Amino acid sequence: MFSNHVAQLVHLATPEFPKVFTNFENQVGEYSVAYKKAKEDFEIVAKVVKNQYNYVLIVRYKQSKVYDVIPYSYAHNITEDYGYATQDCIPELDVGDTVYKDEFLYKTPNYDEDGNFRYGVNLKAVYIPWNNMTYEDGVIISKSAAEKLTSYKVEKTMFSVNGNDVLLNLYGDEANFKSFPKVGDKTGNKILVASRRRDKRTSLYDFQAKNMTKVDYVDDEPIYTNGGTVVDINIFNNISLSELKKKTFDEKGNIKNVFNYEILTVLEDQYRYWNELKTELEKIIPCKSLSEAEEREEMAEYHHIVKHPIDKDKNPNKYTDELAYYWKLAHENTDDQIQWRFDGKTFDNFKIQFVILKENHLTEGCKITRTLPATKVSSHK
Repeated sequence: MFSNHVAQLVHLATPEFPKVFTNFENQVGEYSVAYKKAKEDFEIVAKVVKNQYNYVLIVRYKQSKVYDVIPYSYAHNITEDYGYATQDCIPELDVGDTVYKDEFLYKTPNYDEDGNFRYGVNLKAVYIPWNNMTYEDGVIISKSAAEKLTSYKVEKTMFSVNGNDVLLNLYGDEANFKSFPKVGDKTGNKILVASRRRDKRTSLYDFQAKNMTKVDYVDDEPIYTNGGTVVDINIFNNISLSELKKKTFDEKGNIKNVFNYEILTVLEDQYRYWNELKTELEKIIPCKSLSEAEEREEMAEYHHIVKHPIDKDKNPNKYTDELAYYWKLAHENTDDQIQWRFDGKTFDNFKIQFVILKENHLTEGCKITRTLPATKVSSHK
């Protein structure tokens, strides 16, 4: 499981130490990316919070004087729906505080306070058919054992909202419009979100308040979910914020389109986060001043002026490649002129990505492994 299936390794919510400790567990855990320690003493320069589950620390190492970024996310998707949740080990620290070398910054429940690694649970009995001759036969375990083997799933779902689409009011009522769960909300049912295409012939019926709360499984496009808590939302918009506002408000500033208003609210908070991060990072890496010739060249190639960092050899501040990458990300996510692509193609309007964390009990069809040779035991329900 640690070689061929490493991208599908299940992380348990409440793992235990094995009754026979071989120290091989720590050897495996040492190379995991599911924890992070401070590589040297550092001071927190800035803390930019996206939401209650995600933030970025900007730090400066005290010995090397190098600036770095340390992103924290509560849920991490590995592949498909596999993933893990992390514990924030320094939640109370803020700007000006010091973190010391080898302190945990975050870690999964697989690690205890001393960094010992655990990736399973101790079960008393298991029934394996056919005398344990193969590793692919089914096993029968108790309900309590299935609960002990509760693991994390991290669902990452992207869907498109075209110019003619309207999201259904699945999470609100006739008086309050809410088409999708926000960060911190639990998904209420098996449908995460659903969209309805505008049709002039049926629009009077389709967009009545009572009909917007129900899915038409013939014509609507529902996006399904395994359930859980929404821990992050990202919107990739190819419509400018100013254009979206014009479609949302009338000349007096009243809301004329509740469908767009909900998207606009989430998008404005996303812009707030990236702008705050951009402002802090520009204190470390200022923008390069372009000559008139360079500006003309930028306009000819990109049709607008793109911001560039000053040359690294001219910057008195030392910084990591990851900080430079976040500088680039922050500028890309606040530049309305940039067109996002998906599968190599630009798209209309915008796409919304949800990150959903769920705790799953072991169910029929799941695959489990054991670390010690089994003895002959009876079934246990």
